[in-house]
Amino acid sequence: MNREFCADLQKQIVDAITNGKRNFVFWGVNEDCITLLSTLSNLGILESYTSGVIDSNPQKQGRKIFQHEILAPDRIRDLDIDVLVVTSDAEKEETLKQFAELDGRIPDVILSGTAHFEFHDPIFDEILSSCLVKSYANGYENSLIHIYQSIKYLAANNITGNVVEFGIFKGGTIVFIAKTLKHFNFNNCKIFGFDIFDGFPSRKTIFDLYRNSKCEFFDCTEVEDYCRRHKINVVKGDICNTYRVLENESLMFSFFDTDNYSPSYAALETCFKQTVKGGILHFDHFVSQPQFVYTIGERIAAERVLCRENVFNLHGTGTFIKF
Repeated sequence: MNREFCADLQKQIVDAITNGKRNFVFWGVNEDCITLLSTLSNLGILESYTSGVIDSNPQKQGRKIFQHEILAPDRIRDLDIDVLVVTSDAEKEETLKQFAELDGRIPDVILSGTAHFEFHDPIFDEILSSCLVKSYANGYENSLIHIYQSIKYLAANNITGNVVEFGIFKGGTIVFIAKTLKHFNFNNCKIFGFDIFDGFPSRKTIFDLYRNSKCEFFDCTEVEDYCRRHKINVVKGDICNTYRVLENESLMFSFFDTDNYSPSYAALETCFKQTVKGGILHFDHFVSQPQFVYTIGERIAAERVLCRENVFNLHGTGTFIKF
């Protein structure tokens, strides 16, 4: 239950009643709705002002809640309505669209919350839950989501090429990428995963600032075994040298999660050159959460190479599209 959500809806309802509204329709029977109706009942205003309760789920329809039968959406036309109360935070857009399709009236609407802005994709959820090793593509909040959306975009636009991640750690993100590629029918592309598997390399420049023992993993064999199941080529060694494996590879998606300047900068010019038109380069730390402020070197590397190239990047994301 979202107490803040329910309290805000309650306040708006009381204000609407104060301003003369009488016929309220509640759409969406869930825990928040039940809490809200219970509170209104305790205040003694539920029965006098409720015109009906609607839910799109057939399994809920026909049941009763506070003496009101839960009705199917097409029954909205039978109800008097001054105010539509949308009692689902995440599904408010669907509710409004469904009402507009069924009823030409224009009642007042009471909404609250911002859950409808959150990312919702059942395929993303299914792929993520199927991965045995956690992805640490969390340099900024939506980094992993943007990886998924990038691959979906490549598939929709018939852009092909190979795929690479720099800094695969335990293999969580690269396997997520491989599973996403498979879902979108990229069955013939090669997938490369690079990591040193020997702790963070020695600093080569002032921009190499990030070190964290929790981000070091030394068992390359374990990662190779995990990645082999998904046809991922693991390349061990200092990325400043090993990136040359890609010099003759056509790339459609490159993911940089090295945390530092030197490996990102060393690989980036080659990756950009090898990236096909419409392909994507994505950085976990081009923008970052406060705890990753010392990954600023990865951002500086991206700026130094890509600022002079023909790319598109939306502010607040680590995704660059090559044109």
